[in-house]
Amino acid sequence: LDRGRLDRARRMGAREVRFVSENPLEVRVKEYGIVVDLEGKRIVHNCEDWAKSMHQGRFCKHVGCVFLSLPADRARALLQAIATDRDAWTFGVPEA
Repeated sequence: LDRGRLDRARRMGAREVRFVSENPLEVRVKEYGIVVDLEGKRIVHNCEDWAKSMHQGRFCKHVGCVFLSLPADRARALLQAIATDRDAWTFGVPEA
């Protein structure tokens, strides 16, 4: 997450986030859906910025907002799991 995306994620805040399910973690941020599947080692999200930047391993503001909205210890554990085994994770958009 670059500084600009992080700033936008912070401005969005928790009021924009609705947690739908826990396992896998399914979240709505505004009109966008995000799935973080720890077991399947994948993140799926449906915004244009994500579709353009996921191949470089960059998170968009919506994904950043999800991690900022989680309890700090859970966010840290998820991010550590991703960073530790980065090559095993897949980042995608929902299939049409």
